[in-house]
Amino acid sequence: MKILIGLMFCFICVLAFTSCFPVPCVNKSSTAVTSTTNSIPESPVIVLKMASWMPQQLPPPIDWDAFYYTFNAWADTIEQESGSRVKIERYPGESLIKMADMTDAVIQGLVDIVVIHPIAENHSRYPVSSLLSLPHLFPDTSVGSMVVQKLFEEGYYDTEFNKVHMLFRTINYPSDIGCRTKPIRTLEDFKDLKVGVMDEPEGATLRALGAIPVRSPVTKQCTALETGLIDATWLEFHGQVAFNLYHVAKYFTKAFGSARTLDVCMNLDTWNKLPPDIQQIINKNSGIAWSLRTGRRFDSNYEKSTILIEDYLKQNGYPPIEYPSREEIARWDKAWDSVYSTSIAEAESKGIPGSKIIDRARELVRMYVADGFSYPSAKPLTD
Repeated sequence: MKILIGLMFCFICVLAFTSCFPVPCVNKSSTAVTSTTNSIPESPVIVLKMASWMPQQLPPPIDWDAFYYTFNAWADTIEQESGSRVKIERYPGESLIKMADMTDAVIQGLVDIVVIHPIAENHSRYPVSSLLSLPHLFPDTSVGSMVVQKLFEEGYYDTEFNKVHMLFRTINYPSDIGCRTKPIRTLEDFKDLKVGVMDEPEGATLRALGAIPVRSPVTKQCTALETGLIDATWLEFHGQVAFNLYHVAKYFTKAFGSARTLDVCMNLDTWNKLPPDIQQIINKNSGIAWSLRTGRRFDSNYEKSTILIEDYLKQNGYPPIEYPSREEIARWDKAWDSVYSTSIAEAESKGIPGSKIIDRARELVRMYVADGFSYPSAKPLTD
């Protein structure tokens, strides 16, 4: 009996002791693992910095800059398809890297993704891109973007982009004229006109027309036009709006001019360190499909920019946009023959098959236009 009473006393003491320490509440629906030895760590978020020089917003009815809109959509797509394992920080409008420094910044790893504008940086560093910036080569951005992407895939750019990982390529719309001093209707109107250009072969293109090219970054041309450093700009209507040039210029001419390539690239080390499944997602969202997507958006914005400029001119009592006749454009093309021959010869002196590249580009233009990729409102190329 004494033993039994002793055991009961011990049991009561144990109950009293443990009641002071409540048992943790376990949510039976929870899948969390509380044991540190069996827990599975979450995958870390991969943060990539993407720098561009384009502005974000344009005046209504355009709203979004074409390039910024597409690159933003591309970044959103990568984030979504990675299940938020990738986060892309966006720095538009030269807020992180200046336009002229994009190539060096991405090669050195100062930024992970950039939009390179070869002609705005250094034409001698990009001889093939320069060659494809010759005038009247592309009818619109949709076709031109597909052509430059296809030429890259065919190996014509191997020496230019061997230090970066290419994502996709595009172009801007062929250049137009925005002039402060007089309307540009004929070849003779170019004589001694000071025109802002980014680099060669734009300079040679304008010299062939009788103008005086003045090298000026596109981000500075509004001020240059206001102060009289230049009389006109060699920039498509979308660019005239994007950089507020249409508020300074009074006369605009559809010129069918130079198109400049733009390249979305990634740092090589960044690319090589990405997990294979993330590389697969990025590869899925690279190449010609995104080139065309960018081109379509740009062509749509170009139409809206044209309408915006036409309305601005009408409201301010300025002449409407000039559209030179087919015969007049043929005169400009004739003047540009020497620019083509000189540029091709210069490229071939460096071991670049200049004539072959231009012939292939024209062949691809004809093919993509015939297949219906040209934007509906695109003007046909002259014969």
